[in-house]
Amino acid sequence: MSEITFQQIEAEVRRLADEKPEFVYKSYEGACFYNPAEREGKQYGACIFGQAFKNLDFEVKEDYEYKSIGTLLELLDVETTLGEFMWAGAVQRLQDGGTAWGEAVSLADSQR
Repeated sequence: MSEITFQQIEAEVRRLADEKPEFVYKSYEGACFYNPAEREGKQYGACIFGQAFKNLDFEVKEDYEYKSIGTLLELLDVETTLGEFMWAGAVQRLQDGGTAWGEAVSLADSQR
């Protein structure tokens, strides 16, 4: 079992979406980063999940960049229900596609 729970991650993702509902994440070729990164001379910030992990003082290893949130949760041994797993994937997919954080969470909620 992981030292971080899905409930902690979800609560922080929701807090971030409430704090910055209009924020649109700028992905790199459709992928997000869990940690700030530079590609082709341009800086990219952490995605909503990366920011949540950072705020929870949980370091995501560089080896895990480019992994989907579902894969990352499995690699970190974070227990989830199928609904939680699907919700996280929907939030990440919507965010990576240019949907504002508040709307990404709302749309994922409606699919739960």
